[in-house]
Amino acid sequence: MSEDIRKMIDKVKNFKQFVNEQQSNNYKEIEFVCHNSDNETSSNKTSQLNLYNDLKKLQKETGYKVLPYMQDFSDDEHNELSLAVVILDKSKEKQLEQVIIQLANKHGIEFDLYSERNDKQIDGLIRGDLYDNMI
Repeated sequence: MSEDIRKMIDKVKNFKQFVNEQQSNNYKEIEFVCHNSDNETSSNKTSQLNLYNDLKKLQKETGYKVLPYMQDFSDDEHNELSLAVVILDKSKEKQLEQVIIQLANKHGIEFDLYSERNDKQIDGLIRGDLYDNMI
C-alpha cells in the first residue's frame, strides 16, 4: 500500500474516532414546562421549586449522576422560572429518567422537551457560568 493511501486511511480513522467521541459526550437533558406568571397554563411556582429541591436530593443520593438547574427570567412585571435536569450517567440513563419523571409527576410538573448537553456545557452548568441567570 502506498504511503499516501496509508495516510488517508489514518485520517479517516482519526475522524471516525473524533465523531464517536463527540457523540458519546452528549448527555440527555430533560426540560420541564416553565413557570410564567403571565400564563395560566404554566407550571406552579411552588411545585416547580419543590421538584427542584427533590432533584437536588436525587443528585446527592445518586452520587451526582444528575445535574438539576434553574434559570430566572423574571423582571419587574412578571415571574418566569425554567427548570431542567441533565443525566450524567449514561449507563443508568433510562432508570434515572424514570425516577425524574416520577418526581415531576409527584409535583404536577409536566415534561416539556429533551435536549442534549456536551462536556463544555456541563462544565459551565457546574461552575454556574453557562447562563447569567442561573439560580
